[in-house]
Amino acid sequence: MGAPGIDDKSKVTAHKLQSTIVNMNFGGQELGFVIDYLRETTELPIHVKWGALEAAGITSRSAATIGLKKVSADKALEILLGNMSTGDKKLAYTIDEGLIMISTEADLKGRIVARKIDPLFSLNGFRVVAVIR
Repeated sequence: MGAPGIDDKSKVTAHKLQSTIVNMNFGGQELGFVIDYLRETTELPIHVKWGALEAAGITSRSAATIGLKKVSADKALEILLGNMSTGDKKLAYTIDEGLIMISTEADLKGRIVARKIDPLFSLNGFRVVAVIR
């Protein structure tokens, strides 16, 4: 059985996430504030599964540090989540029906994380970055 297709809303969201350029300079601000900033600057729907993050020891009040200039929003989000990951508690995101969902890798297990790239290595025009197992 092949990997599931990526819906049209998710394709639009993934494209906008990759094509939106952001600057992020936060030194210890609350994670919830940093995500709100990203949500506002990209005008994309971002949902955080706080319950899953809290079970991993990360809350909306956890200190987030990130300093980036002129990077795509998807790269900024990838770096932010990497910075917030702890030990075996890795954070990740996926796009489902156009909604960006942030959670732990364990919570997102089996979902496709996709980015727009060269169609030669793609699934419906998107590269499968990771299927979280």
